[in-house]
Amino acid sequence: MRNFIELLEDAGIRYKMVLHSDGKFPTHSPLSRLTEKQRKTLITAHALGYYDIPKKVGLVQLAERLDLSRSTVDVQLRRAERRLLNHIMNES
Repeated sequence: MRNFIELLEDAGIRYKMVLHSDGKFPTHSPLSRLTEKQRKTLITAHALGYYDIPKKVGLVQLAERLDLSRSTVDVQLRRAERRLLNHIMNES
């Protein structure tokens, strides 16, 4: 990433770095249905491999990374997953 940024700067290309968890999603995106906290937790979990098989990170490590309690992360993920699943099931 550092090399890429240096190339951009050397070429005089302007850029702006944005965390993927801070991104704005179109209103038709299922992610726009989540609260900001749910979206951040879900996107971070996905990025760190929480949903991989086998998992690359567990709930405790995810909670530490987000600086939240394990139970808070668990609730946020379950609520986000439920909202997304409800949206998917109702769209079918």
